[in-house]
Amino acid sequence: MQENGSPKASWCAKISQGSALADKDAAFLGLEISGKLTVKSGVNVEARNELRVGDKGQLILQGGSVESLRWVDVQEGAVLTGHGVVNAALYSKGTLALSLGKPLVVKGSAQLSGKLSLIGQGKAKSGQGITVLKAESISGRFVNNEVSFAGKSYSIGYTATSITLTAK
Repeated sequence: MQENGSPKASWCAKISQGSALADKDAAFLGLEISGKLTVKSGVNVEARNELRVGDKGQLILQGGSVESLRWVDVQEGAVLTGHGVVNAALYSKGTLALSLGKPLVVKGSAQLSGKLSLIGQGKAKSGQGITVLKAESISGRFVNNEVSFAGKSYSIGYTATSITLTAK
């Protein structure tokens, strides 16, 4: 089969409900997630034009990576969870649920305006700082100034290229 002309809707993938597991590399012209996509360690999911996590959608990185020539868009009501690599600009109006043990690495800019929460294991001593996100550049801020996890509160600190949590 050969298709000609401008891009067609069928060239884009959509996970509208339920869940999908990426346990081997996959590539799409575009990908929209309104259900749940889990990307396993060492696996790369490419959405050439855009990867969009819509309202109630979940993108779960378990050490894997996602990439786009444009961006990964975590919309309001959506969640990007875990650790791994985003090989694109990251726009987040939703929730970033990050790990205390391993940071999310963004190989592009990160524009933040959503919420930060914590998942997984780990605990820091009072005054200890832990980096949860690294990016080429960071703009914006989370709506919350601190997060609580495993009975401990953490203040959120920003630099031009990282987000660090400091245990209180």
